Amino acid sequence: MCSSFSASVTEAMCSQAWLRSRKAYEAFQEKPSSGNLFRVFNDLVGDVRNWVRDDRAPVQSVFVRFEEALEHGDTRFAQSLASEAALNAGEYEDVGPVRIVLAARAILAHGNTEVADGLFADTNSRDDRFGDSLLTLFLLRIRCRVSDLKNRKLFEKIVVMKPRGYSVAVAEWMEHNWRYQGPDRQMVQWFWQLIQEKGLSDRKVLSAVTAMATRVNAWELVDAIIDVHPDLMHRFTNVLPLARHLIRTGRGTDEMQAYRDLHAHIDEQTAKLLEDFADPNVSIAVVGNSPCELGKKHGSAIDAHNEVVRFNYFELAPEYVEDYGSRFTTHGRGPGSSEELAERSVRAERAVICTYDFTYVPRDWTRWLELHRRGVQLAALPTGVHQKLQKQLLAEPSLGLAFLSWLKAIRGSLSKDSCFGFSFVDQTGSHTSAARYFGGPPPALTHRWDLESAIFQSMFV
Repeated sequence: MCSSFSASVTEAMCSQAWLRSRKAYEAFQEKPSSGNLFRVFNDLVGDVRNWVRDDRAPVQSVFVRFEEALEHGDTRFAQSLASEAALNAGEYEDVGPVRIVLAARAILAHGNTEVADGLFADTNSRDDRFGDSLLTLFLLRIRCRVSDLKNRKLFEKIVVMKPRGYSVAVAEWMEHNWRYQGPDRQMVQWFWQLIQEKGLSDRKVLSAVTAMATRVNAWELVDAIIDVHPDLMHRFTNVLPLARHLIRTGRGTDEMQAYRDLHAHIDEQTAKLLEDFADPNVSIAVVGNSPCELGKKHGSAIDAHNEVVRFNYFELAPEYVEDYGSRFTTHGRGPGSSEELAERSVRAERAVICTYDFTYVPRDWTRWLELHRRGVQLAALPTGVHQKLQKQLLAEPSLGLAFLSWLKAIRGSLSKDSCFGFSFVDQTGSHTSAARYFGGPPPALTHRWDLESAIFQSMFV
């Protein structure tokens, strides 16, 4: 099966990455979610080997010709190639993953939503009686950080058609609007009314609207939601502010105490972070993971600062010390759950979570409680600090850019002499390679590196 398919599409389709993609697609069909959808295309979209010409290959891949058409701006030809690839995959029941992979590549590497939309238009008209592909396209656009009027139109159709698993679209649309518009009481009320009208009782949807209500201090609405869905009182391990609110209003339990204390700890450490980093007498080196410092021997200059901030999976192996230094005091990180990430936070003096509205967005708080119990001092970038960047980028900012933007806001200015390992330009283009000084996977295409580069440069004007 696989050998015939690879001859018409790409040899990469026979790889372990493609097998993982197929398995993820099965999971996505059983349980539609942007997370399962992302796993369908993650390995394949970001791996340059799937998209470049190899003269040694006996057959010119449809994937490669698709990529070349997009690079030349030939949307019509790219669309026909994508349809050809999906058609060839059909007999092997790979048509779903192929559509998703090609659509994601068009959006993430080329910003071409027209090709992506067109890939799903045929299925909508021919064989999508229940709106499954409509939901897939909507979730794909959301996951790839597309933000335009079509998203709303797709959402409105989904609400009318009610495809299988459509409640996940409501939760994703809430999160999307939270990110790029910023939540307010009117938005929360609109979603709560929609949830009631549609009779939705999905836990993810209810957690999302409750969390959004806590974010805008609409506590009377939180109580109204709990009155209708009393089981939400047990969701404090998913919506952190609930523990504090329920204890404050006399409905707390012993189990909630630890989560209330965790919330208080993050608030205290966030205030301390602001106090420490706003002090003009404290020198701060902010070190990104770009390979742009290799050979420049800036390690000793980095280590000479009072505070040294490094991000996510940085590397301090001896061969990098001369260029990137050996010290770090602050671990700027995302919400990932790997032990490798946790180990770096444990070693740091503090960990700063650099994602938006950290304490309000629903997540699994049990593992953060465990990290806190291991002695990690957990702080976060303040609530609302991402909003301006998200509106500029129409995408989630990288951790480094978000941190630098906040740092400039509290200090008044930044010095290029204190910023290391930031290039962004080595992370642009459709044929990126590993963009970390220590190797690893290619950069995430969900960030807008070209815009991030421009914003970064403007910080020093």
